[in-house]
Amino acid sequence: MKKTAWPKRFSVLVALLVGVLAPSSTAQTSTNKVTGITLTSSVHQFLADRPGTITLTVKVTYTGTVSRLGVRLVAPSDQWTFQSASGPTAQPTAGNTQPWEFSYLTNPTSPATFTVTLNYAAGLADPLDANYIGQSFTAYALLGSQNAKDANGADIKTVATITEAVIHTADANSDARISLDELLKVVQIYNTRNGNQRTGAYDASYNPAPNVAPVAPAQPHRADIDRDGAISLMELMRLVDLCMYATPAGRTGEYHADSQGADGFSPGP
Repeated sequence: MKKTAWPKRFSVLVALLVGVLAPSSTAQTSTNKVTGITLTSSVHQFLADRPGTITLTVKVTYTGTVSRLGVRLVAPSDQWTFQSASGPTAQPTAGNTQPWEFSYLTNPTSPATFTVTLNYAAGLADPLDANYIGQSFTAYALLGSQNAKDANGADIKTVATITEAVIHTADANSDARISLDELLKVVQIYNTRNGNQRTGAYDASYNPAPNVAPVAPAQPHRADIDRDGAISLMELMRLVDLCMYATPAGRTGEYHADSQGADGFSPGP
């Protein structure tokens, strides 16, 4: 008697049904994950030769319910210190140097957005050494204490670079121009006297310092090329060169940082 092929066909049918009804590996993949991070600045430039602050905005996007969402922020050097932050439950202590870590006990709705305010000291950049191109900050998304990873296993991170703007001490309104009024203030320093002797001495606030011997402060005046605490006639004339820069439309007093300039600056935009 000829055997039927039904059992074999039945086995194939069962196998096909199992393949259709069984959950796929893709369906089992968790959708709880960090999808991206951005870092932006409130300014494009900062006055690196004077103390100040900048504010960065961090934004982390995620799907599902992630556990212990956080961010690690790394500055280019320890010349930057933490001041304050909005949002995260856990954050550094004011005055701490980098790296800084932030985390949430209860995650906000995606995207999780918060700001970080950082301090920097005077003299961060010096036009004479040409190290004033920019400062780059890196933000890493965290899950717990570990860096969050993308589908390729790479860290989920972003970089923001802020340009350092080196401003001449004489430029009181920081507009990258030396006005006649600003020049006259340096002329007053040049005319400072100790008794009958002209000294050109100034103090740490860049005001004339009469009746004392010149002493260079920690951050000398930019016009004080030899940094001896006094403005000489040659140094004053150099500032006059910057002030008298002109275009066909007239005098503008524009200048820019230049490591090749005698005082770290050159006339013109």
